[in-house]
Amino acid sequence: MNNKRFRLRHDGFSRSMLRDRELLIAFLKMVLSRKLFSMLDLDTVELSNESYFNKGLYDFNNGRDLTPTVPILIQHGKKKWNILYRFRMCFSKFFREVLGAFIPDFDYITVNMNDSKHDNISNPKLYLFVKLLGSSHGDLRGAFMTSLSKIAREASPGEISKRYSKVLEDSIEYISGSTEITPEEIDIMISILEKENKELATELSTLADKMEIRGIKKGINIGKEEGKEEERLTIAKTMKEMGISSEQIMNATKLSEEDVNKL
Repeated sequence: MNNKRFRLRHDGFSRSMLRDRELLIAFLKMVLSRKLFSMLDLDTVELSNESYFNKGLYDFNNGRDLTPTVPILIQHGKKKWNILYRFRMCFSKFFREVLGAFIPDFDYITVNMNDSKHDNISNPKLYLFVKLLGSSHGDLRGAFMTSLSKIAREASPGEISKRYSKVLEDSIEYISGSTEITPEEIDIMISILEKENKELATELSTLADKMEIRGIKKGINIGKEEGKEEERLTIAKTMKEMGISSEQIMNATKLSEEDVNKL
């Protein structure tokens, strides 16, 4: 996959997900200090496409103070980043010495989406967002299924479509653009959710069918097709590690009881 497209996919997913106000506020609460979070006007907080800088200069020119901006760096993936906690240090010594007067110096907040402490996140939307980005170079399949199970447990009857539809659509599109998970596997997840939360399973199925128009979902046929055996075994192993019952695994993957017990 083209590296630039890959990075843009993560960026697009993050921006789209964070347009959900509930998720945005939960994310800010997670990454900001309690004091800084308390200073936010939650009635007006929103994700903007516009540059804050131009508006800031306009306000300053008209006698109004500038509004501080707190940079948040989202870290995810396998590669360990060499984090520099002062922006000035991102520039070479030469530029710091020659053009130092023109380089702004500020702190920024970093949040590592791979941190195990995020396993304790209680908000299902935030959990979904963090887990998918944190697993973008790893077990996306397991992260998505675990997140769906959390939504299935936490969601109140009748609120799936209204509260979760947009973030679920963003998540399916994000996952389907990866080589690490297939449309077939998404349908297996839907079949598992039928017993956990039928409303959630129906919503996922509806979204997947809707997204077929854009070529994201390509027609599912989980069966005994030649060449699918290894894939079904991999999926079944992941499901078993997640604590899903043997009966559910057999129903979803069409594997025999003997095959499941061998895993």
